[in-house]
Amino acid sequence: ALKIDWDRLNHVFIPVPTAERRRRVRPLSPRVARLIELLFSVTSVGWALFLVGAVVGTLSLAAPRSRLAFVSGTALGLFALSVAARGRFRVREGRARLEQPTRVTVGEAMEVRVLVDASDRASDLAVRGPFLPYFARYEGAPPALAEERGTRTLAATARVRFLKRADLFLGPFAVARRLPFDVVSGPPIETEPFRIKVVPRPARVSRLALAPSRDTALDARRATRRAGLADLAGVREYRPGDRVRDLDVRTWARTGVPAVREYHDPERPHALLLLDTHADDGDAFEAAVSLTAGVAEIVSEGSLSLELLVLGDALHPLGASRGREVVPRVSDALAVAEARRGQLDARRLLARIAPHLGAASSVVFVTTRWDPARDEVVLALTRRGLFVRALVVADRPGPLPSGVVALSPARIAQGGLDL
Repeated sequence: ALKIDWDRLNHVFIPVPTAERRRRVRPLSPRVARLIELLFSVTSVGWALFLVGAVVGTLSLAAPRSRLAFVSGTALGLFALSVAARGRFRVREGRARLEQPTRVTVGEAMEVRVLVDASDRASDLAVRGPFLPYFARYEGAPPALAEERGTRTLAATARVRFLKRADLFLGPFAVARRLPFDVVSGPPIETEPFRIKVVPRPARVSRLALAPSRDTALDARRATRRAGLADLAGVREYRPGDRVRDLDVRTWARTGVPAVREYHDPERPHALLLLDTHADDGDAFEAAVSLTAGVAEIVSEGSLSLELLVLGDALHPLGASRGREVVPRVSDALAVAEARRGQLDARRLLARIAPHLGAASSVVFVTTRWDPARDEVVLALTRRGLFVRALVVADRPGPLPSGVVALSPARIAQGGLDL
C-alpha cells in the first residue's frame, strides 16, 4: 500500500520558517504584503459572512424573485464596506513589543507576552499571532489584552507548543483595532519578529561511567595544583548556565553587557561527544538526539570538560566547557541536527577529530546502527588510549561487540538510564 508522509508533504507546500531559510528569503513587494495583510485582517466572522453571501447569491440566481438576492447583497455589502473602511481604524499612538524565551523544549508550552502601549481600550484591540509551522500550535483561547496593574500598558499572553526540534524565525505578533460587527480589523501595529530554538528533551541519565583520565599520576599532580592556575583564554558575553564566579565585572561595567572570563586548562581531562547522523529519520534518531542531550547534561555535572560535539560531519568545538554552561550550547546544536542517508566514512571522521584527542580521556559515541565502519571508529579510538562508551539506539540492533550498550527508543523515553 502507498504510504504518504503528510508531514513531509506539508513541509514542501508550506516551508518551515527556519532561521537558515530566513537569511535566504527575499522580501515581499509592497503590493503583495498589503494583500496578505488584508487577508489576515478578515476575522472568522468576516469569512463566514463572505461565504454566506456568496452561497446565497449563487442560489438566488435560480430563484430571482425570492429574497435571497437581498440577503446576499446585504452580507456582501457589509463585508465590502468593512474592508473599505478599515483604513480609518488605526491603533492610536501604539507601540507593541514582545517578551519571550530564546529556547523551548520539544513538547513543552512556551508563553509569549505581547505588551502594547496605546491609548485605545483593551476591549477595542485584537491580537493576532504569526503563522506557525505544521508541528506547532497555539493553545487555549486567543490572547486577549488586559491592562497591567499600576501601568497603562496592555498585555496578552499566548501559549505555543512545538512538537519537533527546529531553529525557527517566526513573524511578528500583530495588534489591531476591531471594527463594528467584527468583520475585519484595522491596519495593525507589529512587534519585532522573533527567533526560537526548539531543543530536544534530554534523556534522564542517572549514571555514566567514563574514565576520569588516561594517567592516574597526572591526576595526583593535578590534585596538588592551586586553584585558579588555568590559563585565561579570553572574555566573552555571558550565556545562561555560566558560573557567577567567572563574571568579569570590569568588562561588564565598560560595555554594559554581562561578560565572563573563559579559561583553558591543558591538564584538565576532556570528553568528546559523537552523534552519528548517518541514519534514517524516525523514532530511533530522535531518541539518539535525546540521549546525546542527556549525556551532555550528566557529563557537565562531573569532573570532565566537554571539548567537542560532533554531529555527523559537523564539528562544534566547545572550548573545554565545564559545568552547566555547556548544556545550552549542546542543545542549540542538537536543535538543528538532521538525519542523512549514506554510509559513515570512518577514516574521514577519525581524521577530523584527531586534533581534538590530545587531552581527551573519554569518548561517547551515539549511533542508531552497528556495522564495520562504526566498529572501526571505536577500535581506532581505543587504540589511542581513550575510554569509549558506544551506545546503539535501536529496537533490534543485532549482534554487538562486548562493551557496546543497546537501548531502545522506549527505554530512553522511560529515563533512569545507567550507562
